[in-house]
Amino acid sequence: MRSTQARRLSLSISAFAVVLLASVCPCLLCQTDVKETDLYKALLNDVMSALLKTVDFFGSNYQYVNIDAVFGMRQCQGSLIGVLEDCEQNKLVCPQELRQEIASMIERLNDTTRQANVYTEGQNEVRFSVFKELMQKPFVVKYIPENISSVVEVSVPFSVYKGEQGDACLVNLMGFELLGGAVPRCTVSDTCRWFMTRDGSGYYYLTHQLLYLMIAEQVGCESKLEQEILRNTGVTTRDFQRHLCEKIYCNIRNLSLNGTVDSEMQDLFLEEIAFCGMLGFQNFFNESWIPLILDWQTPQGCFTSPEARDKLQKLATQGRTKFIAIQKLFEHAKFRSKRTEQLMLDGCLSHKTGVAIAAMGAYIRYLVSRVYG
Repeated sequence: MRSTQARRLSLSISAFAVVLLASVCPCLLCQTDVKETDLYKALLNDVMSALLKTVDFFGSNYQYVNIDAVFGMRQCQGSLIGVLEDCEQNKLVCPQELRQEIASMIERLNDTTRQANVYTEGQNEVRFSVFKELMQKPFVVKYIPENISSVVEVSVPFSVYKGEQGDACLVNLMGFELLGGAVPRCTVSDTCRWFMTRDGSGYYYLTHQLLYLMIAEQVGCESKLEQEILRNTGVTTRDFQRHLCEKIYCNIRNLSLNGTVDSEMQDLFLEEIAFCGMLGFQNFFNESWIPLILDWQTPQGCFTSPEARDKLQKLATQGRTKFIAIQKLFEHAKFRSKRTEQLMLDGCLSHKTGVAIAAMGAYIRYLVSRVYG
């Protein structure tokens, strides 16, 4: 464990040196012996190993996950499928061994999510029936590599994300049928158009505005939503995605300002990397963040927090050491009206591990392009 941490620290320092030299003296960078490809290859190997551990973890604990974890696995699948497409279409010189390893993880995630869906449906049949479509196939969105050229400061105070209202807008977007009536797919009410495109949002509100756009693309409502966004903001969907990620990037830099991230904000940090990274915004693939994230991973392959471990210890003293049905561990009114997290065995967190696997998938797509491009 100690040697692993030392190696990650060394990689972090090397990554910082590359960025510093590039910004201060490009000529000096050309003359150094720093082998950027070797650095990215080492980072890729580390993330691939970490991802494999998380795939193993979910494969052994699929009966204990919640819908958020299944969605994270489907997002990771989408990124890994993108890697194989990049290797074929973008003329990346990807070794056959890498392709086989990625194809194997895609298949394993497919098997695990199918098995997990049996149990997640039992946890909340209504919610599962609404989001079933997202649970049944890889989550694939357009990946357009680009750098964010400006950073938009998040205004303070900002509006808090209301999960119930957000879910209602997603339900309308995806369409549903009930006794006595139905809502057609791609329905965007005036309230939802305002709620999902308004300015002045922050933290989880920003990521869920972005997620709304991504889900619209996944379920075939991209053109309809494009019209609504143009009507409300005067810009295209991609322009609005960029605007959101500019604000998210400002936030994520503040979260990691001292080279660390508070435990209660790690979940949000991972979610921000996953969502903006899946869309191709390269700024979110900061090399120094990789060792940071991988150090949060437990030996079992999951992600937890001190709060979760304390909760587990208290429950253990009560004799409740088996699977714990959905525990509301975090309710930060400042960041989100309510986030329901599922505490698993050994203090593992279902949602946090789900966004972590999604972030690792996005990182792998980026790193493969840097190593074999």
